[in-house]
Amino acid sequence: MISCPTTTSGMLLTNSMVIIKDYSLNRKANSAIIFVKSKEEVPCPYCSGKLKVSGSRNRVLIEADGCEIQLRIRVLQCVNCKRTHRELPDIAIPYKRYGSEAIEAILVETETETGLDEYPCKHSTAVRIKLWFYFLCDYFEATICSLQELYRTTIPLLLPLYPLSSQSAGWLKHLVQSIVNSGRWQQTRSA
Repeated sequence: MISCPTTTSGMLLTNSMVIIKDYSLNRKANSAIIFVKSKEEVPCPYCSGKLKVSGSRNRVLIEADGCEIQLRIRVLQCVNCKRTHRELPDIAIPYKRYGSEAIEAILVETETETGLDEYPCKHSTAVRIKLWFYFLCDYFEATICSLQELYRTTIPLLLPLYPLSSQSAGWLKHLVQSIVNSGRWQQTRSA
């Protein structure tokens, strides 16, 4: 059970996120900001209540080619439990600056003709990303198994996750979306 801190007035202090896969990316004229808007209606991951828009915030995302883009994501609030959630597109990973394709490329470690790994980040950042995934891999696998049994569904991932090169393209998006939208993404801060 996930416990949530409250204030003396009983207001919940949690921030979590919802990963969406059907969305539109729009850029207004003369603006560098890309607006993300969901085309799907995702329920609250805690109580399955209806989410309403309560604001927005900017989020920087570094793509696989190293280009930095600025996304404007919506902040949603559940009408039942009053928890707030950030609506992230599936190209973003919670708490990571790099996009899902960039992180997937770092984790799979594809080699180039020169024999050197090419990342959209410094080598030390790539090592931290690899360690992050390595230390959470057992949790990810156990959570995916639990979700498949609980909801009697299949998630397009091969278990065990390692070797990562055996996974199909886009495997990280499926993993993150399944865990986040089930309310089982471990967090300590807002995305």
